[in-house]
Amino acid sequence: MEVIYLNENNLKHLFKEEISLCLGFFDGLHLGHQALIKKAKQSPYKSALLTFSNPFKREKILTSLDDKKEILNSYSLNYLFVLEFNEKIKHLKKEDFIEKILLKLNVKEVIVGKDYHFGYNSSGDISTLKTYQKYFDTKVLDFVYFKKQKISTSLINELLDSGNIKDANFCLSRNYKIKGQVIEGKGNGHLINYPTANIKLLEKYKLPRRGVYKTYAYIANKKYLAMTNIGIHPTISPLKDELIEVHIIDQNMNLYNQIITIEFIDYLREEKKFSSFEELKIQLDKDKLQIKLSENLSMEVLPQKNINKNMN
Repeated sequence: MEVIYLNENNLKHLFKEEISLCLGFFDGLHLGHQALIKKAKQSPYKSALLTFSNPFKREKILTSLDDKKEILNSYSLNYLFVLEFNEKIKHLKKEDFIEKILLKLNVKEVIVGKDYHFGYNSSGDISTLKTYQKYFDTKVLDFVYFKKQKISTSLINELLDSGNIKDANFCLSRNYKIKGQVIEGKGNGHLINYPTANIKLLEKYKLPRRGVYKTYAYIANKKYLAMTNIGIHPTISPLKDELIEVHIIDQNMNLYNQIITIEFIDYLREEKKFSSFEELKIQLDKDKLQIKLSENLSMEVLPQKNINKNMN
């Protein structure tokens, strides 16, 4: 997949390849987004996706631009267009978005969901796109549903808010991930033999509900079974702001300053205040055992086919 960065300057020249283009912000690249990609790959034209360089309108995101590039690499698209989002682009009229961007990319087909909007104040919609039918066809796909709900970025955010990691992962067709750097902590975990890596996020990721999770941690391209807590650790000097703490199970590692990816597998329990360090340690022992037992069980089950493989 070739990644092409777009701005007002390089959009002055017509893109030579004829393109089937998926339109949207694509935060999460969930199953609904993947349906658009699959449709583009069935086209006689080169398949492409247009996204933006930064998360406008969103305080929290499911996927950074780097995440999107990493995920899309597995889908065998021909092109990923990354449009620089600035005040000028933000205020583009709906007609200008088509004439100054889409037509310059030599688009022959656009693929969108039923609720797609574009242009200043989201004034453009499917009917606007169809007025340009002499230049390109507009393919409109129905929503993809999960448990009678439309799969969307909003739905996945709601599932994360409730700690429903398994359903969120299903809608994404992969496990939800966040990335950060290990920073110096207070070292309280060592007092009960549960050292943790404190994480400073690299992006404004959406955090799941406060509580304890079974996770995988990826460090220097190696995968580790881990237990992750999101919260204010009320038993040990409560904090004002949420903290992400990762305990690598059965490992003794110095992770300070390292980049870590946390992959969420299952929600174990809510965060709570314990009456003593000893009571906290007893509960952590139970959490650790539950994670290890579930991991052993999952290793005995034949792996399911990766949904992403169907995209190729």
